[in-house]
Amino acid sequence: MAQNFYTDIQLNGLELQGVSLEKLALDPTGIGLYAGRIWYNTVSNKIKRYDGTAIQILADESYVTTSINQLGQIQGGFSAVAGLLPTAANKTQGDLTTIKKGDYWVITAAGTIAGITGLTGVLNVGDLIQFYGSTPATASDWIGIQRNLNDALVGNSKTERQTVNLVANTPLAVNAATITDIMSIQTYDSLGSLIVVQIEKLGGANQRTLTSKKSLTGVVVELIGAL
Repeated sequence: MAQNFYTDIQLNGLELQGVSLEKLALDPTGIGLYAGRIWYNTVSNKIKRYDGTAIQILADESYVTTSINQLGQIQGGFSAVAGLLPTAANKTQGDLTTIKKGDYWVITAAGTIAGITGLTGVLNVGDLIQFYGSTPATASDWIGIQRNLNDALVGNSKTERQTVNLVANTPLAVNAATITDIMSIQTYDSLGSLIVVQIEKLGGANQRTLTSKKSLTGVVVELIGAL
């Protein structure tokens, strides 16, 4: 039986050797949670702690690497000549087995990829193609981003900004008031710093859905698109 202590233990700088963390299949709740408590979850195989407000995961190298691999990254150049979408075989960064939301390529040879959002599928050298949906094999889950704009196209483009509040893990639909076809979207915090949230096209051409894993207030959404 475990020995109960009702006073702090002072080791006077000596090592705590051969120790094993408390092993729990379920995270503590209620009075079992107190600031500083630490344990090992045997189901998720993660070391966790309670910071007084929420349960946090103590990240190890494997956890950090896995998390980074879930983020979209630049994947190098891509030829649009064949009119085909990128596949996992075209990836050079992160998880090379599957395309992640946010992965994007720089077009190195012009071509047309039918069905993608924006640019009517026409991609020129220097443009970007980015995955932002849920199914990599579906063209409409990709967006073409033009980088070599000419004066005619600039004259038909518009930038619109909206300030929104995001509730943790709650999708928020943002509808452009003056743009009929959104080509690009950026999000900034209340201090003007660029932030990354999940962005999906779940509605019409003038709508995007934003989701954050933490509640955020005063988020500035910058929309760029065609009139």
